Amino acid sequence: MIVPAQNAEELRTLVQYVADRIGETRQDLVGDLHHAAIGVIRDDRILGAIIFMNYWRQSCEFHLAGSPGWLTRGEIAQLFAYPFVSWGCLRLWCMIRRNNKPARRGAERLGFKVLGVAECEFGLGKDGIIYSMTKAQCKWIKGHG
Repeated sequence: MIVPAQNAEELRTLVQYVADRIGETRQDLVGDLHHAAIGVIRDDRILGAIIFMNYWRQSCEFHLAGSPGWLTRGEIAQLFAYPFVSWGCLRLWCMIRRNNKPARRGAERLGFKVLGVAECEFGLGKDGIIYSMTKAQCKWIKGHG
């Protein structure tokens, strides 16, 4: 079940969930940026979460993490509809550590394309790969205006 954070405590819990799993601190992940989070909950357990932040003009940055098999195809469609349909975003983007091959493969399977490299984004010699997807490229929301 897709569950948007409804209050500050739920938001903190979901952000901490993602931060712990991607090796970041909560502060490094979201800082003072306005952000929203959606959790995937089953049997009162968080299986995964997505944080949307840095909403600017028509784009939005996001971070996600989850247990293997945490999303159904329907839930993936719901998650992409949130920024693209509800908020009217035209582009989603994320930054993944170059050496995080499973996360990079996952982003590519979802339909994200490499936009570029952010040298030393995660520290000296630790590059980030910038991934991007436009609303028009998103196969998950076809038919959602």
